[in-house]
Amino acid sequence: MQRDARAFLWDAHSAAEATLEFVAGKTYTDYSGDRLLCDNCVDIYRVR
Repeated sequence: MQRDARAFLWDAHSAAEATLEFVAGKTYTDYSGDRLLCDNCVDIYRVR
């Protein structure tokens, strides 16, 4: 059974919002210099 395309869009939207909340107040230097921060942002988008 295929998933409804709207569910994929909802998941992508939720992940984008979570990423924005997670990196709020961070600079590119913060992001590129902090492996844990970078890895956590990538982890938000992993398929489970």
